[in-house]
Amino acid sequence: MNTVPIGVGARVGLDDGMTGTVVCNIDSGEGASGYPHSEWKYLRTGLVVMTDEIGLVHYDDAGCVVGIVDVRPA
Repeated sequence: MNTVPIGVGARVGLDDGMTGTVVCNIDSGEGASGYPHSEWKYLRTGLVVMTDEIGLVHYDDAGCVVGIVDVRPA
């Protein structure tokens, strides 16, 4: 499991080989503009990532992040 907090706006590499930008961190209650936490909290845990490959994906566990590519504010 990843123990480093993953902030909204971070560019991440994922364990399924995709890359993307974190648009909502459900665990911390953060959401990027256009992706408010209130619209995603029903998922209960994890991250919502706008992947380069297939669009929005919900990951139940932040442990899916294998690397932070870049950190930018959302």
